[in-house]
Amino acid sequence: MPTIPWLHHDPNPGAAAHLICFPYSGAPVTLFDVWRIPGIDVLPVILPGRGPRGHEPFARSLRTLAEEIADEVIPRLTGRYYFLGHSMGAWLAHAVTTVLAERVSPGPERLFILSAPPPHLPPRRFSSLHGLPDDDIVAEVIGLGGAPESARDAIRANVDVIRADATAVGHYRPVRHMLPCPITVISGTSDPLFELGDLVGWRETTHANVSLHLLEAGHFTVTEQRDEIIRIAARDTHASARHIDPIAVIGMACRLPGASNPAEFWDLLRDGRAAVGPVPADRVTNPHEPIMRAGGFVTDVDQFDAEHFGFSAREAHRSDPRLRLLLMAVQEAIDDAGLAPPDIAGPRTGIWVGESHSDYWDLSVPVVPPNIYSLSGGGLKSFLSGRVSYFFDLQGPSITLDTSCSASLTAIHTACQALRNGEVDAAFAAGAHLILNPDAGPSHGLAKALSPRGRSAFASADADGYARAEGIAVILLKRLPDAVRDRDPIHAVIEGSAINANGQSGRNIVTTSAPGQVRMMREALADAGCHPSEIGYIEAHGPGTTVGDSVELTALHEVYGANPHPCLVGSVKTNIGHLEPAAGIAGFIKAVLALQHGRVPASLHHNAPAPAIDWDHSALRVPTAVEPWPFDGRRRAAVSSFGLSGANAHAIIAAPPTRTGSRPRHPQRSWNLRRYWYSEVLAR
Repeated sequence: MPTIPWLHHDPNPGAAAHLICFPYSGAPVTLFDVWRIPGIDVLPVILPGRGPRGHEPFARSLRTLAEEIADEVIPRLTGRYYFLGHSMGAWLAHAVTTVLAERVSPGPERLFILSAPPPHLPPRRFSSLHGLPDDDIVAEVIGLGGAPESARDAIRANVDVIRADATAVGHYRPVRHMLPCPITVISGTSDPLFELGDLVGWRETTHANVSLHLLEAGHFTVTEQRDEIIRIAARDTHASARHIDPIAVIGMACRLPGASNPAEFWDLLRDGRAAVGPVPADRVTNPHEPIMRAGGFVTDVDQFDAEHFGFSAREAHRSDPRLRLLLMAVQEAIDDAGLAPPDIAGPRTGIWVGESHSDYWDLSVPVVPPNIYSLSGGGLKSFLSGRVSYFFDLQGPSITLDTSCSASLTAIHTACQALRNGEVDAAFAAGAHLILNPDAGPSHGLAKALSPRGRSAFASADADGYARAEGIAVILLKRLPDAVRDRDPIHAVIEGSAINANGQSGRNIVTTSAPGQVRMMREALADAGCHPSEIGYIEAHGPGTTVGDSVELTALHEVYGANPHPCLVGSVKTNIGHLEPAAGIAGFIKAVLALQHGRVPASLHHNAPAPAIDWDHSALRVPTAVEPWPFDGRRRAAVSSFGLSGANAHAIIAAPPTRTGSRPRHPQRSWNLRRYWYSEVLAR
């Protein structure tokens, strides 16, 4: 339950701006609750209960209600805020603004008025209703277009509410020229309650500017033209400085432990299988002092279709297997979207790749001196993205980034920002990581974090570390309206995301921070225009370390723990291990697949819950078997990824909108694979 009784949910402290929405008397609770303006926290006002619909009418004076809202709601807001009111809800918004102005308190930055004349020009017929008999009130409301004939019985049941509203309207006469804020007036062209001249009268209520918008609708523009009103509100709250539409995931491809494509990955998740096992024989190991005894590995990492990508045999041998697998995965993501490479070539497509270190480079340099082939084949990090851009003729941004374990989810966030900012019209986001030398490089530094049992037991009391893992994954993104227009098949939509750093809020640089995570989660929710209660599943970073899990669960509980329904939380690392820079995109694809299938896979190795939070008083719950989505309605999930260096990422994703007529996806491609490797490297 919200701590502010006037609001449907508490303000998101991570939001830079809030839009407080005042409904008409008797409006359904969901009137504004389904609104989404990325970057704006939409806060529906719920008037204290009275009457059949659970809403108090304006029986008390608007002034009294306004003073209570100004006292109880406004002090709890952080950042900028705006008011939006429909019908007599607009008058209440006006009254609150007036009270704040009289107190010389910061008021809303803008007042949005939907289907309402200014208070000094009340709708003449409606304001006289309070003196009519009940039957005449019912007939008058129907005649004014406020309800259909079929609602006659419902109107009669609410006649006292209507009479009280009409009385309040007739008595409210604010002082003119009181408002200091600009006003956006929106009305239906066929609204029977007032004329255009009445709307123009809003110019007499403020010293600031007034903009007027007429839409093809009646009195209930708020429902008849909801999307257009949201666009106007996004523009006038400055949220539309970028595209506010969700980002569609139209293509996916992956090579992960135990799965060579998303379909196989879902089978693994659905069946509750673990793909962590002994170190393969084709990896360089130290049999005398092994650091890694188990991990999540991809098969056939040395296989490549060199001819398809125009590589000579010498160049293929010298190129990093991460690059070779990434090229094939990008092609498969294009196939999955039902496209061909020319469809995405050109200056309006970019690629962002999250990665970390290169075992292949470390292994090969002492044996074979570097040359242009090894440099351009992924030896230099920039070529992981650059070579993809070159082959597929992608002329937009080409960026390889490293934020440690959060790199690939950061790549997704950055690609989404480029789409929203209009830099590109299509974007690839990817993660690439291979462990070719399990007993060197990062394994030494991470040895204390590795589970002696070779598994990740996220959120379990016996969690003792994680298993390292590898994989390659790619998603192809477009803005949702563009994807719908182009008949692209859509896996899911990204509604919002955020990245940040812990700064000094953690114990040290490698210890993640609950305050940093909480701040980032709330910023992602605000970016999505979403409330925590709408999230049914969280794909946690969930490494399975005692400290890491404890900090993350504490943060998740603070943000999502008060949800009114169960909020499932799990970690893909329990199935396939920790993919380090590619971990975020692996968890992202798991969440997308869960949204598609409407089921949440089990989080494995979970025995007694970790004591980090009070599970009995939290909405969070770890599924130990595959479960249906925890509640009805639009399915939404969150994905977290935290870097060892203190860089964090969080994304809010949702099931795609219902639609028909999308382009078919291409079937799984058959590659002409051959083995490319350094025999000298393996001989070491």
